Amino acid sequence: MSATKHADTAKILKEILRLNLARQDFIGVQRLAEKLLAHPVHPSDLIFRPLMAGIDTTYSRSFGQNDGIRPLGKSFTVFNDRSLDDTHGKLLRLRHGAYAHRDTSAVGTFTGTDTDKSYQLQIRFDDSENPSLCSNAPELDPENLQNVVKLCSFQSQRALDAARKLLALVTKGKKYAPGTYTAGVDFP
Repeated sequence: MSATKHADTAKILKEILRLNLARQDFIGVQRLAEKLLAHPVHPSDLIFRPLMAGIDTTYSRSFGQNDGIRPLGKSFTVFNDRSLDDTHGKLLRLRHGAYAHRDTSAVGTFTGTDTDKSYQLQIRFDDSENPSLCSNAPELDPENLQNVVKLCSFQSQRALDAARKLLALVTKGKKYAPGTYTAGVDFP
């Protein structure tokens, strides 16, 4: 195989890797969102925020810098369905403004709420004057989970379709025996 063809194949295999990593994340987020729809967790439960952060950051990471792997292409940020477009945008804004960082200036862009009420500290004293603390932070609204499921289903299928097209370029119709192959080792 010439050096140019080898470089082209390596580039295609790297794109398939990027697509498959994203697809795995989309499927994982979809399944977690489905699980939360079937078994809701109350927003006051201390596991609620990490669950929402996991959904959000796992979905969003395929669109970040990703040194060495690169983000997904622009085609994964364009949607004909408004609810998919809105959900995608909301997840990315939440990732940057609430889950990966605490950006109080961005709160209104994804919550639609008064920024004065987000990150508000509440202190409660009981009869013995013992304090309890609560800090309101913006969250992914559980009502959005159904849209997250729809978005991740769409994105995972989109990634799989793109990966299959690229795989056909690499295999060039060659048949492989059933088994697992490692790119660059025993594949193509």
